[in-house]
Amino acid sequence: MRRLTLCVLALAATVSAAFAADGPQGDTFRSIALLPDFTGVWTIQNFANPGRSKDVVPLTAAYAARLEKTRALNRTGGDVPSPTYHCVPNGFPMMMAAPIGTYEFLMQPGFLLINGERNNETRRIFTDGRPHPRDWKPNFYGHSSGHWEGGKVLVADTVGTLPQLQLFYGFVGAGDTEVTERFSLPQADTIHIDTAIKDSAFTKPYTYARDYKRQPGWVMMEDYCAQNNRDVDNKTGMQGFDAKPPPLP
Repeated sequence: MRRLTLCVLALAATVSAAFAADGPQGDTFRSIALLPDFTGVWTIQNFANPGRSKDVVPLTAAYAARLEKTRALNRTGGDVPSPTYHCVPNGFPMMMAAPIGTYEFLMQPGFLLINGERNNETRRIFTDGRPHPRDWKPNFYGHSSGHWEGGKVLVADTVGTLPQLQLFYGFVGAGDTEVTERFSLPQADTIHIDTAIKDSAFTKPYTYARDYKRQPGWVMMEDYCAQNNRDVDNKTGMQGFDAKPPPLP
């Protein structure tokens, strides 16, 4: 009986130590089963857009002036330039706050895959402890490396995104962006993500939090942006619509 008790205590200590470790986890399906279950389809619940609101953003004077121009356009009903008008992906971090706001999370050994329904944008967060590559070529979603803290919170660090991407609606930063996210599951049907963005445009990291609600039984739909130059003003690059058909060849 004493030996059984010692074995149980040793097993409990091992599990506790695994949860307390800050090192990589989720490298096997067995370890994934011990982590919060992010797998499934989720929809964003609280979307605050600094480009359209009065939220205080810690910006340098030059970038604060840029943001004010964007807000002024919104107040007067003007159209704010967006790369999506030209069928260019939102990229990261904007894809996590897309207007459609539906995402599928898939947990696999060594990485978490996030597929956004809007324009089928996809990002991968590696959880096998790999560092950011030194020779990384900037792209739309950057390189995300994550680790689990205490078996409860996934911490992801993303660098190497394209410098022309918007950090939020209508706002492009200085291009040296680094984003840290903390994913948690406070309830079985809610993913909570705390986000901190570092960029030379900010005087300190810009932080916000968003929740995503689980949607049991939902299946992701296809969404593609098909280029149609008749919807874009060639002089201004702004979105518009021309119902007149093009001339016959």
